[in-house]
Amino acid sequence: MQRIMNAFNQVENSFQYLVNSWTTIVELMSIYKRLKAFESTYEAIDRQSVERKT
Repeated sequence: MQRIMNAFNQVENSFQYLVNSWTTIVELMSIYKRLKAFESTYEAIDRQSVERKT
């Protein structure tokens, strides 16, 4: 019974970490998405400027 309680406590602690970290995780995902969008836009503009020069 003690092993089951220990396993449950470990799972509970893991979920608690996820809940406590959720705000940070969402912020990092948002930053990543904005950087990917910026990178895509920058590459598209760069391609257009190269095409205009040729």
